[in-house]
Amino acid sequence: MNSLHAKSRCCGAKVYRFGSRRRQCSRCKRTWSIRIKRRGRRRWRNAPGLLEAVLVQGRLLKTLAPRTGLTQQAMGHRWRQAMRRFVSRARVLRLPKGPLVLILDGLYFRFRGKDWVLYMMALKPCHRDRAVFLDPVLQPGRENLQGWSHAFTTIPPAIHKRIRASVSDEISGIIKLGTAQGWIVQLCHFHLISRLQNCRGRRNRRLQGRPLREALYQHVRQALELPDGPRLQTVLKKVRRLVRQAIGLRVMRMIVREFLRRIDHFRAYRKHPQLNLPTTTGSVEAMNRKVRDLMRQTRSVRTPQALQLWATALIRMRPAITCNGKHFQQKKFV
Repeated sequence: MNSLHAKSRCCGAKVYRFGSRRRQCSRCKRTWSIRIKRRGRRRWRNAPGLLEAVLVQGRLLKTLAPRTGLTQQAMGHRWRQAMRRFVSRARVLRLPKGPLVLILDGLYFRFRGKDWVLYMMALKPCHRDRAVFLDPVLQPGRENLQGWSHAFTTIPPAIHKRIRASVSDEISGIIKLGTAQGWIVQLCHFHLISRLQNCRGRRNRRLQGRPLREALYQHVRQALELPDGPRLQTVLKKVRRLVRQAIGLRVMRMIVREFLRRIDHFRAYRKHPQLNLPTTTGSVEAMNRKVRDLMRQTRSVRTPQALQLWATALIRMRPAITCNGKHFQQKKFV
């Protein structure tokens, strides 16, 4: 038969009232409180304005400390505690229903002579013009296929199933990794144009083959923009003919040949207009610049762990950014 009255945890004996808020064991006379209070002083309540002032407005702790009546060391301690508590909270991603596009880019850092990569990822709904950043993933070494494979495992499974395409630069193995996930891979136009600009020779008049370099550059730009049709095929034929003539232009010839091999991935936004794919990783690179500026401003980021903490806190403070499809390249933090 089950007991109807509480028994003491120490002896299992009958429990007596010992005042209004305490109880006593009838055998060993041990007493305890029925509502245990937290020991020590009350925890300092975080002010949301502190995180906003440092991470978003770019204020310095040494300028904020005199206004609160604290020393710089005390303000630094409070700041670290506030940032750790803010990052340790469980994050709920609020994304509208429908398919998603994953935009990704890597950000390099160096600590004690070793390379580290901050893998940055943002999710853009296909029918919206706003992308939401995921928490960054920090890995040692150079940016590679294994690092991105690990970064993809941090995406929540329910969100991972909704991803239909990815937008990235020409990372080694990214096309193979994206197609293995069942995604449509769109390669960044800006990175391709930037590499061609370096070989264009517009300012260096002594560079060999300047007319041929300019012709290759202009025709590749047209091949990126033109819709499918006979005009596009004509431009591609001219590009192939010019590449055969560019024997002395080793670097530019290699870039254009790589473009011709991967032209379907550079023009995925044309083949899948329903996904409203962006053609650059500018949204993620805008956040990369924010992280760089913050790391340059503060003196507290001296370890990879500190970098992970600061970058995660910054992204969670401003997780969304404007990200439009093709022909709309203005980026605005929201």
